[in-house]
Amino acid sequence: MEHFLSNDCTPEWNLCQDAGRSFAEGTAALACKYPEKTDLIEVWHSRFDETMRGPIEGAVEILAELRDRGVPLYGLTNWSAETFPVGRRRFEFFT
Repeated sequence: MEHFLSNDCTPEWNLCQDAGRSFAEGTAALACKYPEKTDLIEVWHSRFDETMRGPIEGAVEILAELRDRGVPLYGLTNWSAETFPVGRRRFEFFT
């Protein structure tokens, strides 16, 4: 896995995803370069939810307290428009 993430799905490749490139475009570009690894490359998106560890301990409680006090709440992530819905489904605190 470490070799794959360091040499194939590199941080530079992922940065392009963070900058707004779709998973379809990113997967296609990488699959052209590494056709023998297409199945592994496609897993990046299909199993994205497994890369999210979970809420930061204590942060959800603070968020709830702020909400209960009527403080306007906003969120900022580097998730793409394709992956943000995955986080919303997985984490109740987004509601």
